[in-house]
Amino acid sequence: MNARDDWRRAVIAGHRADEPSARTAIADPDPTTREFGFAALHRMQRLTERDLANAITDDAPAVRRRAALIAAHIP
Repeated sequence: MNARDDWRRAVIAGHRADEPSARTAIADPDPTTREFGFAALHRMQRLTERDLANAITDDAPAVRRRAALIAAHIP
């Protein structure tokens, strides 16, 4: 298994409402996989406040950027 497979699984999870796969993605050591996992949870409206707080404080700038984009769309 490689990073691109993980990315693909995370993205598909959002389209198939596969919350367990998206949650696995947000715990992945690869920042792109985490970024896609957070986006997947947002797509399926399963992103919690705690998830968003974790994304905003992530070490990876790409994950924090995605969190900011997501936060801008949450009322």
